[in-house]
Amino acid sequence: MKAHVLRRRVPIAPFDRDASALPFLCGTLEEQRATLLRQVRASDIVDVGADTVVDGPALVIADDVYVSRRALRGFLAQARMATGPVRLCLPDSRFMELFGPLQDLPTDDDGRFGFEIAYVPVGSQCTAAEALATDAWVEAPFREIPFAARIPHYIMGTESADWMLPLTSTAAMRIRHWVHLVRAGTLLPQVMLLDHVTFHPLRTLAKLMLSLRGNRTATLEALKGRLVTTGKNTFIHPAATVEASFIGDNVYVGPHALVRQSVIGDGSYIEERAHVAQSTLGPRTMVSKNSVLSACVVFGDTDACTRGMQLCLIAERCGITSFAYALDTNPGRGVRVRDGDQLRDVGELSVGACFCEEVFAGAGVMVAAGRVVPKGVRLVGQPDTFFQSFDHAAPGLTGTAVNGRFTPLTTGPKTATTTTTTSSTSGSAPSSAKAG
Repeated sequence: MKAHVLRRRVPIAPFDRDASALPFLCGTLEEQRATLLRQVRASDIVDVGADTVVDGPALVIADDVYVSRRALRGFLAQARMATGPVRLCLPDSRFMELFGPLQDLPTDDDGRFGFEIAYVPVGSQCTAAEALATDAWVEAPFREIPFAARIPHYIMGTESADWMLPLTSTAAMRIRHWVHLVRAGTLLPQVMLLDHVTFHPLRTLAKLMLSLRGNRTATLEALKGRLVTTGKNTFIHPAATVEASFIGDNVYVGPHALVRQSVIGDGSYIEERAHVAQSTLGPRTMVSKNSVLSACVVFGDTDACTRGMQLCLIAERCGITSFAYALDTNPGRGVRVRDGDQLRDVGELSVGACFCEEVFAGAGVMVAAGRVVPKGVRLVGQPDTFFQSFDHAAPGLTGTAVNGRFTPLTTGPKTATTTTTTSSTSGSAPSSAKAG
């Protein structure tokens, strides 16, 4: 079976790169797709245009589409029985509710979502564009296991503290917006884990037997600790906790660090007490002491050292410091992102911010949810709000920064008296302190 990749090469904003060239897991989407096509025994992978004539048997896939191994294999198993070109689709599901927004996918009368992945059977002939636009849809065998995740619902503005998430390895996604890169990066560790578990059933069974505890929750937590794949020359400190993750070559994980359901690229360095959860870190990512990354995607070769960032995308050669933050929610209103000339709702699954290449974010920086920080921009906090001079500071005084200078607060008689006394012994106080 030949594999034809329809090349459109449409750049994904705000990056001047098309989807195939963008980092995806620890490589690019094109590298991931090539690996997948080899796994389904595609003998020849060629780039084609929309008008290229395709002779079956052949697989046709657009260059901005991701599909998991389980979804593609299930589709091909049924598509080979077709008499003409057929297209992959997925049913309406919790997975599509969360990951479908902004993909702009077509739907049929049954509410199914069509993806630009098609199979041309033996004896059929059509152009690549005709194959991907066919009205004959074949649904990939789909199954998801819903599970309740606890969330801070007062912060998120939801009625329930439990949020239903889908557990599935039958996934497909059109990558047409930076939001999809974030969502794919947080989804793929789960897909990789489920693929690994099902591909090695006996090994997984043995790990399950060794993880049996007195109750289901304790057994699951113990099993997570055994579902870890590590590369060469990697060091994980005995005091670190690593669960259900894929760790690359030459990685360092320091003492008391936590890595959970994540993919860590080659040469990454995670210092002590850092937390990385449901995230994908590209090669040579630095995560400093006490940093926290949750559901984030880092392209690699960057310093992701923030103490609290969630659902964000951080590109190459960035410096995100400890006291730089990005919001990831807008309770009651939802998060919107720019898509061309429009502002569009990202759906139920929220999103943080996108930091383009070579961005520096210093102390005191706060970025609103859904925003894009352009390439090469340096963000710093307002210097007047930082204490730079303590000429008028004295024991017992409470003060704030005004133009960078320590300025005593005069909120009551006691503070005012103290300020006056201090002024007579320490020099003249600022006019704001005398004002009372």
